[in-house]
Amino acid sequence: MVAIHLLEKDVCVVCTLQALFSSKLGEHLVYKGGTSLSKA
Repeated sequence: MVAIHLLEKDVCVVCTLQALFSSKLGEHLVYKGGTSLSKA
């Protein structure tokens, strides 16, 4: 079973990335892995 705080963190990260890449800046952004997100 996944802890609820980890699931909430994943949902927030996905929503943030979706918003960034859906914006006008999205075509200029490059997402390179998730190791830095593990400390967010």
